[in-house]
Amino acid sequence: MDEILPLACRHGVGTVCFKTFGAGKLLGDTTGYNQPLHPRPRGKFSSGGQPPGEEPQLPRLSVADCLHYTLTLDPDVALLGMSFPNEQDTVLEAFRRFRPLTAGQMDDIRRRAVKAVEGKGACWWNPVAA
Repeated sequence: MDEILPLACRHGVGTVCFKTFGAGKLLGDTTGYNQPLHPRPRGKFSSGGQPPGEEPQLPRLSVADCLHYTLTLDPDVALLGMSFPNEQDTVLEAFRRFRPLTAGQMDDIRRRAVKAVEGKGACWWNPVAA
């Protein structure tokens, strides 16, 4: 991140950030793509277009944490998964409030992200890290 993205920029290579929300793993108690965690009782907190009705059972990040982290990296394109109007509203509000994060804030989000994906299953796009 501290080497590759600046190098790409210096050489005029465009950058794309995707999986901003880690397929939902960073935002909820899910294995990703709204799939419930197994075994229960960990619960499922995918939005399904509705705000979750219960407190999270596992660590998670906020939409603003994820979006502000991604935007601080200054990609040319950021692909965001938004399926429902309430998700779009939350992302657009976080975008409106965006200010680049400090190095300390970026480090904090990285540390919390590691905890937020623990026990939520392998990532098909990064199976070695799981």
